[in-house]
Amino acid sequence: MNKIYKKLCVTAVALTACLTAPVALAACGGNTDGGKTDGDGDGDKCTVTFDAGNGTIFGNRLYKTEVEKNSVLQKPSEDPTYQGYCFIGWDATGDRRDVMWNFLSDTVTENIILQAVWAREFTVTFDADGGTFANGTDTYTIKTADGEKLTAPQVTAPDGRVLIGWNDYYNQQWNFDSDTVNGDVKLTASYDLTPEIKTALEPFTYRISGNGFTVTGVNDKSVTALNIPSVVNAIDDRAFMDCGELISVNIPDSVTQIGESAFSNCANLKSVSLPVSLTRIEDSLFYGCAKLETIDIPDTIVYVGAGAFDGCAALKSIELPTAVTEIPNYLFRNCASLENVIAKSKITKIDAYAFYGCAALDDFDISSATEISSDAFNGCASLTELNITSLCDEIGYNAFKDCTGLISVSINSRVIGSSSFAGCSALKSVVLGANIVEIENGAFRKCSALTEINIPDTVTTLDAAFSGCLSLAAAEIGNGVTKIAGNTFSDCIALKSVEFKGEVTEIGMSAFSGCFSLTSFDLPSSMAEVRGRAFEDCDKLKEVIKHNSETKISDTALPSGCNVISSSEESRLKTVNGYVFYPTGNASVPYTLLDYVGAYTHLTLPQDCDGQVYEVHDYALACNPDLKSVTFPSNIQKIGSLVIYGSNNIETLAVASGNTKYMSQGNCIISIGDKTYGDRNKLIMGCKTSVIPTDGAIVDYIAGDAFSGNTELKNLTIPMNIIEIASNAFDGCINLFRDENNIRYIDKWAIGCSLKSSEPVTISFAEDTVGIAGDFVGLYSNDRDYSMMARKIGAVVTNANLKYISRQAFYDCNNLTSVTLNDGLLYISGSAFGSCTKLAEIIIPDSVTNIGSSAFGRCTALEYVKLPNGIASIKYQLFDGCSKLKEVVIPASVTNIEHDAFRSCTALTSVYFGGDATAWTKITKQNGNDALNVASRIKYYSETAQSGCWHYDEEGKPALWA
Repeated sequence: MNKIYKKLCVTAVALTACLTAPVALAACGGNTDGGKTDGDGDGDKCTVTFDAGNGTIFGNRLYKTEVEKNSVLQKPSEDPTYQGYCFIGWDATGDRRDVMWNFLSDTVTENIILQAVWAREFTVTFDADGGTFANGTDTYTIKTADGEKLTAPQVTAPDGRVLIGWNDYYNQQWNFDSDTVNGDVKLTASYDLTPEIKTALEPFTYRISGNGFTVTGVNDKSVTALNIPSVVNAIDDRAFMDCGELISVNIPDSVTQIGESAFSNCANLKSVSLPVSLTRIEDSLFYGCAKLETIDIPDTIVYVGAGAFDGCAALKSIELPTAVTEIPNYLFRNCASLENVIAKSKITKIDAYAFYGCAALDDFDISSATEISSDAFNGCASLTELNITSLCDEIGYNAFKDCTGLISVSINSRVIGSSSFAGCSALKSVVLGANIVEIENGAFRKCSALTEINIPDTVTTLDAAFSGCLSLAAAEIGNGVTKIAGNTFSDCIALKSVEFKGEVTEIGMSAFSGCFSLTSFDLPSSMAEVRGRAFEDCDKLKEVIKHNSETKISDTALPSGCNVISSSEESRLKTVNGYVFYPTGNASVPYTLLDYVGAYTHLTLPQDCDGQVYEVHDYALACNPDLKSVTFPSNIQKIGSLVIYGSNNIETLAVASGNTKYMSQGNCIISIGDKTYGDRNKLIMGCKTSVIPTDGAIVDYIAGDAFSGNTELKNLTIPMNIIEIASNAFDGCINLFRDENNIRYIDKWAIGCSLKSSEPVTISFAEDTVGIAGDFVGLYSNDRDYSMMARKIGAVVTNANLKYISRQAFYDCNNLTSVTLNDGLLYISGSAFGSCTKLAEIIIPDSVTNIGSSAFGRCTALEYVKLPNGIASIKYQLFDGCSKLKEVVIPASVTNIEHDAFRSCTALTSVYFGGDATAWTKITKQNGNDALNVASRIKYYSETAQSGCWHYDEEGKPALWA
């Protein structure tokens, strides 16, 4: 080392000095300092210069010191500094590749200069990635020189893992034996799982998260049980979604987060325990877990997300933790078995659809709620009473719609939203508070048990609120209401009394339409206008009293036969012993019985009114729940329709003996047909104890609306002598209905269908079905859409036991292309298949003995028809408008073809008659059958080959003999 430095010194310092300064050069050659030192360091001391180059040492570039010759040099007490560089050591060249001065062993033999050696400085960051270093941190940083090797730090791995190395930014493992630093670098600890943890996590897909794991899914969606390992700290969004066979899950307390929809659609999940470490239940967490029966929510939960339990149909009870004060959207929607929800804190907000469809929920405290949103309790059929305070500013639309068990409500919200209590069919008592300002459209629509309503003076808006309240008999309107909006009381069939406390100026369109219990109506002096159809279908309304001659009444506002009188005129209504009569103007039947307003429950109707006969008006005794029995007098001239509609507690119906137009049997009223004209006896009225007579001579027909609206009728046998049931005969008899495969039955009769398919389907019937009622296609619910349902029928296949098809059963089924009728069918009534515009062919079995008029009228695609052997008469308009009808087979049994049976059958080319020419001429052919008058179209039947005649071919179709 001394030789190197000596050489460097001569060349780098002394030589330079000699070349530039002769005097100095001379000094380099010998001892000039009196023996203390000289240029060659031959004296007692030598000078050492430390040159920091671009850096500094002790604040300067150069630092000098003297040492004894041949002694070890002491290292400076501080290292030089140079921003961005790392000090490597000292040597004579400043080159890192040369040997550094060894301060422990190298000796100074002469004056020398030591140069600082520098290298670029880089930052190395170690990230324990969930582990910890010795100092307790999870990261630490060092500075190191370019090209240096690193030493692996000591680290404690997270639970369940072992360290397997360190990875750089490119996820390449660092080799501490060979890799050197050539830039800033971050090294992250890489771990592997312990064998035990590998086994525990084997069923799952997962990712590492901090010092634990997040489960992202499961490898086998058909798994039935899951045990989440304690190293898991999170379950990801939708992790177990659609695990349809999963029954149970064990979640450890290490789990602090479960993502939204994590268990959604786990349809068989029955039990799950939420860890106490959890603070949130995310949106839709258990959506569609239809068999989840119980769940304990820890009190650590501060948030419950929307739809978390949506569709948990088996969930019966749940307790909400202290921090939960709001019920979010859809939280318990369609939890059909949910009976009670216990809230540890007062609930202040109930969002949309929160309890929608919770049919078993029988109680929930809403007294603290400031907001009840739309559909919040829609369909909660077990709620019986509610108290909604003024804290709740507005009740959202449909909020309590179809709460069919609700009996009483007290409301003091400012706004009662549209349809908020619609369909609450058991609601009898509604108490409206003084805070209410607005009652929106349909708020109490179809609250069919509500009998009276008092509108507070604070209410200014009353918009169609009570339409369809079938039992509403009296209404008092507060003085804040100035307009009765359209449909406000429409179809309130029991409404008899309306009191206006304020100055009402307008009655809107259809405001009282269908209120057929109204017989008289007072228009206050403040009334300016009664708009169109305001009292439409108020069939018993005979008088409207004007107190202001300026009141404008639309031409269509009142029903036919209703008179407008001034307040000074005498009413023509006559009330005798509680019976309300009105003169008809008809000399033969001078009076009509409009109503009964007395207190008797067992009625024997009077023989006359002022000594004169009368008729019973439609709905005359309707909507009187107190009535128990009704006896009609012997001379009654006419009994209208729906006379006892809504009077569902009647047990006895009778007609006094001697009546030639009506009779009674089995608590049924039967209209006696005029046999001169072939009229039939018809069952026109029944009650909850009716037994239909089994003698066809007494009755074979159930008329429209005969039992309509009788919800108390629970058992009824339809005997085999009944051959036709008209439309609406059992409309609203909900306790008689039986639904099978989209078809509604009463006893052995199919009375209606409900099809949800978007494409035309085939209709088939239960094996024991004997009859299809009138308007079968449209008669299924009060809100039916006939034309839409008719379009859904593509084919009809009757069962082996079917006997009767009633009038208009399949009318206007304009996608019907195929009808297969059974052998054994007896009766097809009028218009049964009328206007089936795609029906191209119909073969009627020979068992049919009667086909009603227009049964196939306007079947514009019909090309071929075979009428049954044995039929005697082809009824009027049977094929009227069948413009494509080419071929028809008429049996020899026919003796009469009624008027217009083949009218407009312009395409008819072949009439295959089952008899000969003589028999054809004997048939009575009434007017409107010009298509049958062309002799060349008529083909006569012959079993043997005969020119111009016909026979049946192998396929059963008519064919001419060759």
